[in-house]
Amino acid sequence: MKKSFLLLVVMAFAIVGCHKPEPEPKPEPVDSTTTQEEPFIDQLPDGSFENSWVEFTAEKGKYLDFKTAAFTTLNILYELPDDPLPGKLTAFRTNDAQDGQYAIKLVTADLSGMILVPGAFGTISRDCVGEFLNTGGISIKKDFTYKPVALTGYYKYEPVNGDSAVIDMAIYSGNKEIASALLKEKNTVSEWTPFTLTLNYTDPSANATHLKLLFIASACYDFSKLQECQGQVGSTLYIDNLKFVYE
Repeated sequence: MKKSFLLLVVMAFAIVGCHKPEPEPKPEPVDSTTTQEEPFIDQLPDGSFENSWVEFTAEKGKYLDFKTAAFTTLNILYELPDDPLPGKLTAFRTNDAQDGQYAIKLVTADLSGMILVPGAFGTISRDCVGEFLNTGGISIKKDFTYKPVALTGYYKYEPVNGDSAVIDMAIYSGNKEIASALLKEKNTVSEWTPFTLTLNYTDPSANATHLKLLFIASACYDFSKLQECQGQVGSTLYIDNLKFVYE
């Protein structure tokens, strides 16, 4: 299984350089004007999932992906060829929104019954495949110099066979974690439900340098050992209207 997974990421690494947005035609109402390289400021860019959907083209056809300075999904795996392991989409734009037109829907999938790909987005490195080849894992932190006291938003969840979802957040000063919060959901949540993740800082004087923020439809993940992720195919997490709260 590890050999198969390594083959998967080697192939994905090879196609990363081809992962370019199609300039024309632009699907309506997709807005691809977001500057991907600029750092995000004290609030999450497009936390309501309205504008930052970009159309890409793979051999299987066109697909949408959500990308901002803060967030990355695992949809690049869709560009893998069907042989030997067919990549699948795990992050989708949905009209089932709590506010505005759109929200994001995360669906856990597998590749030929061999490798689980959890529906996930967050502060995942855009070079996740290259990092795996070099280190065996991927980084899940991004530069962030602010100190929010909470994250708020809305979610729904449709678990399969006892699966659970997670929202995992932490603030770091260098390599030291100075605040964290975790929401784990095991039950079906059929209506949009508000959540608040409250951060209590263990060292209030420390400067923030990095943020980890992950939304995952199957909670048994390990991004340092990607081939050991677990969960149930079809578990679905919806997220919308994310905001940081400051004192």
